[in-house]
Amino acid sequence: MQRPRPQTSKPTYKQPSNDTFPFASVLGFSYLEKVVEQERRKEEQTKKERKPIRPATARVDSKPRPNPTPISPQDVVIHVFDEQRNVKRDFYCKKQMLISQMRYFDTVLHEDSNSLFYDIDVHSDIQVFEWLMDFCLKQEIKLENHTVISILISSNFLQMAQLEEMCLRYAYENINSIITGTFS
Repeated sequence: MQRPRPQTSKPTYKQPSNDTFPFASVLGFSYLEKVVEQERRKEEQTKKERKPIRPATARVDSKPRPNPTPISPQDVVIHVFDEQRNVKRDFYCKKQMLISQMRYFDTVLHEDSNSLFYDIDVHSDIQVFEWLMDFCLKQEIKLENHTVISILISSNFLQMAQLEEMCLRYAYENINSIITGTFS
């Protein structure tokens, strides 16, 4: 009597999640997904070498920090810490603009909606955050091959759908030069 042979399963290809990039599978962005994954791995490696990064948090200060511009109850101060360059910079913006442009902050700022002063700490590359704030104010941004991936990742995290779509389209149209620049 022969024993039944164990069945071997065939390797299956798992489709990348569309949650990360909603248009990626439609536009055929497999190379872009690989580039983004490499960037994320690099970032994870640098995170291991540095102190752990705290997520963005909103807190109410009884004594506001000194700032160059007057602050009203509808203003938000965002303290951006660039740990790689060891630099800090403050950004001032209207609460409503921040909520409408960066949906990520919607929950952060509504947790304490009765607060008179919003003070947010963010650990990010200052140049990337400056590009994101410029986009919020002007609704335009100059995308370049060496910046588009960083802006795409940040816009996805901050839930900036319009900017994310612009980055995906730019990357789709310039994928060959982005890949060449990334690996050279």
